Amino acid sequence: MYSQPAAQSIQPARIRHAEMVKELTGSLLDIEGVVACVVMIILRGGERSWLSCSKSNSNNQVSCDFFKNGLYRADILTQGAFLGKNRVIFPEEYVHLDELEKSYFQHLLSYGLHRCYSLARSCSDCHILVHCYSDESPTNPFQFYERTVSPLEQFTAQFIDRTMELYCEELPQLSYSRFSQDEKYRQHVLTRRSDLPETQFSRSELQVLYWSAQGKTAEEIAFVLDISHHTVKTYRHRLIKKLNATNMTHAVYLGKQLSLIP
Repeated sequence: MYSQPAAQSIQPARIRHAEMVKELTGSLLDIEGVVACVVMIILRGGERSWLSCSKSNSNNQVSCDFFKNGLYRADILTQGAFLGKNRVIFPEEYVHLDELEKSYFQHLLSYGLHRCYSLARSCSDCHILVHCYSDESPTNPFQFYERTVSPLEQFTAQFIDRTMELYCEELPQLSYSRFSQDEKYRQHVLTRRSDLPETQFSRSELQVLYWSAQGKTAEEIAFVLDISHHTVKTYRHRLIKKLNATNMTHAVYLGKQLSLIP
């Protein structure tokens, strides 16, 4: 178990302002299957602050426990590799990369919590991370994401609207930003799911993307396009990389969002 560093004595905003956050946002989290959310704002210089909202009264106790055990440091998503793009991030993409992250997820399970996915958003002022938690592991994480992402985006916009003063208290530089001062701009940032890809897609890649969307297996696509199974796998790997997707199902979803396929 990780212990709290001796030099760390100031509790994060999510603990110190827990009661105020509950008073301001307690009625906002009304998304089926979602029991808690953590909303983090990260300035371009790396300074960050996060607040949380939960349907359970035990939320503050969970936060305190994680703080005391040093697990508040377990957020690999705040590193550069995961920031800078508007995307969804599923746990299987990163939980195995760090031992502290593994401990964090194991500790979550002891409270009956599961991090289902995280939303990453960026603008010229800051990055925003939104962690979505459920009290049971979704049988189909991607379907859960599709069903909850729109209300979660709306929740996040309203949550930040109501708590912006608290974020600015922790991050004074944020007070002078367009993100903090312009509500319509903030709404745009938080609901923009994918950046248009800069990379060009070949005709063959788009064909593989199309047939994947039709539910075809790699073997079936190879037969239809008269190419090898290995070539189909190569095209799928490129599509996932170019679309910044978690897997092929996610790539198909993003392809439809970007009108790459019907």
